[in-house]
Order: sequence, then C-alpha cells, then structure tokens
Amino acid sequence: MKVDQEVLMNRPTGVSTQANTSRRAAVGAASLVIGVLLVGWAVVQMLFGGAFSYWQPVIAAVGLGLLLFGRVLRVPPPPHSVDRAAVARFLVQHRIALIGASNDRRKFGNTVYRELRDHGYDVVPVNPHAETVEGDPAFASVGLVPDELPAAMVMLTGPAAAAAVHECAARGVGQVWLFSGLGAPGALSDDAMLACIEHGIDVVAGACPLMFLEPVGAIHRTHLAVRRFNGAFSDAT
Repeated sequence: MKVDQEVLMNRPTGVSTQANTSRRAAVGAASLVIGVLLVGWAVVQMLFGGAFSYWQPVIAAVGLGLLLFGRVLRVPPPPHSVDRAAVARFLVQHRIALIGASNDRRKFGNTVYRELRDHGYDVVPVNPHAETVEGDPAFASVGLVPDELPAAMVMLTGPAAAAAVHECAARGVGQVWLFSGLGAPGALSDDAMLACIEHGIDVVAGACPLMFLEPVGAIHRTHLAVRRFNGAFSDAT
C-alpha cells in the first residue's frame, strides 16, 4: 500500500467510526460477561458438581475464548488499516530480510523467522547482537545484506522501527512489513508510516504474517477474524 500523507494525518473520526467503536465495545463487554459466567459455571461444576462431564472443560474453553475475544474488542481500533493487496505483493517475494530476528524462541522475532523459512522463503536475519540466528548467518544491519533484497519485515518497536525503514530505503528495499501482534502496535507507528511515505515504500501497515501463511493455524485464523472484525483491513477480502 502506497500510503498517502494526507490520509495518514487525517484519519476518519466521524460518526461511522464512533459507531463502530461503540459497537465493538458493546460486543466486547458482552463477551467478557458471558465468558466469566461460563468459566465460573465450569469451575464450580468441576469442583463441586460430583461426576465429571465432558462438557465441563469444553464450556470452560469456550468461556476462555470469549474472555480473550472480549479483551481484544475492548482495545481501541487500529489507527492504520492493512491492505490485503500489499500483503499479497509482499508474500510473493522470495528473499526477505527480518529486521529484529532473534535466537530466543519465546520471541516473535524467532517464531516468524522460523515460520517464513519453513514456508520456503530465503529469510535473511538482521540483528546487530547475533552472529547467527537459528544457525543462519546474521547481519548487523540491513545495509550489510548482500545481493538483491526486495522486501524486509521490521520486528522492532518505537524509534528503532522508523530508523529501520530509513535504512531499508537507503538499501533500496521497496517493500516493508511493519509487524504488529495481537493487542500491541509492534513496529507500527506514525513515525514508521511517515518514513514509508517519505521514501515511497510499499508498506504492510501492521499485521502478523502468520495470519496469512498457509496452512493457517486455528489461533491465527481467530486472530485474523478478530482483526477483520476490528476494521483492521482496508478491503473486504
């Protein structure tokens, strides 16, 4: 998505946006209440109801799911929308730099790196504090990555993410994905988006790639559905 500065700086705040926010808040509140009731009923039944029933853990799981769904809906809607066409253009690239790749398997910088590699991408890890990531040679900056590099995914946050976009532009990277997980902005910020505008970069404005890498798991399908409900996508696909 080639972002427009006027659109970025004048995001819609009218009646339709307010109505959507109110609807999300109401659905979120209802989900939280129903989730609490279901989890509470299941716990009471399992502790004091006598005979164990298959439905007790099932209802508890449904209740926990509603609690998570309600929690997500209580978060304000994303300030930037994700262009599904930009996602498709990014994912057809074969060679991708992952800026913020990590050896720590508890971090998304590792999970996303492994998933992209397992899906056949030539992923180049960029991390100034690591010589290798998952056994692959790492580079201290995107500017040091050799050969053609059409795309980069930024896993950093705050000012470091915007700085990474400027480095990508200097390197000649034409497509950038600003990573954002569930309930957190991640690399997405106005500064990072403005950097993309400044350099004419085709940007995926905040999303998790695991929602789009087939076959998509149940958790990430749910994440995608929640993001779509939240109005995170600029189209209806």
